[in-house]
Amino acid sequence: MSDAGARMITEAEAAQLMGFKPDTLRAWRRESRGPAYCQFGRAVRYALCDVERYIAAGRVGQREELGGQPPQTIAGPGDAS
Repeated sequence: MSDAGARMITEAEAAQLMGFKPDTLRAWRRESRGPAYCQFGRAVRYALCDVERYIAAGRVGQREELGGQPPQTIAGPGDAS
């Protein structure tokens, strides 16, 4: 749930922050995906903190954050060791 008094942003602003088109966010809402949102009549708003949290949850670490080493991979069945 969003924090009370959180800064609310429009669908267009949320889409821009995430690098998507507003149509993508609309599709995600129909599919119950994407960041949490509020609907006031026909107006849709996103709490900025929810969008930031959604972005952070999808973040994949950089090599520097992994001690300069590439991420470990796990050999699948049939892969040579």
